[in-house]
Amino acid sequence: LKSKTKTLLVIANVDDIENSISPGYIHLPDGEGGELLYCGYWYGSQQDPTFCSFRFTLTDKIPSGSSLKSVSLSMRGKGVQAWDNLNNSFNISATHIKSSSQITGIDDVIGKLNGFIETSAKVRWPSTGGLVWSDTQMSTPDLSPIIQELVDDFNGLETGNSVTLWLHAPPTTGNNEVLIADLGHSDHNTSLTIEYEYYE
Repeated sequence: LKSKTKTLLVIANVDDIENSISPGYIHLPDGEGGELLYCGYWYGSQQDPTFCSFRFTLTDKIPSGSSLKSVSLSMRGKGVQAWDNLNNSFNISATHIKSSSQITGIDDVIGKLNGFIETSAKVRWPSTGGLVWSDTQMSTPDLSPIIQELVDDFNGLETGNSVTLWLHAPPTTGNNEVLIADLGHSDHNTSLTIEYEYYE
């Protein structure tokens, strides 16, 4: 039995994106200004989740039969837009495919008629209660069930395969979004750390 830990980075501007399923919503690889991604739920004219997605390319394979021990997504928070720390939360999922292509527009967003399909496994952030968001480095709960689903369903993942993770908020009765430093921001620090065990 062997174990590996890999930390993956966002390497292209089109790999961390703000988006929505709303008709006419603009595809925003640079966020809404100042290289900031807005993520949560917008209750006004949109009344839909504002998705943030993060795509990572594997630098080593995760063989078939591997057991995921720990998976964490980390990003640099940059404040909030009317976010309720006591009640608001995120759901996290992944694109359900062996290797996720880059998102090219709003038609790719999970939830669209012909959009990407998401994993059955989802993780609530935080596990209970509201998410306290601040201007600091933020890390998710363990996302192992999400990556484990991909490994199990696609007979392992290969070097060069890409994984896209999605953050989206449940419906709210007001505008509730957090801000995340995009790749072009000086404080950008988004990474995915994966720990797994496998037999050779």
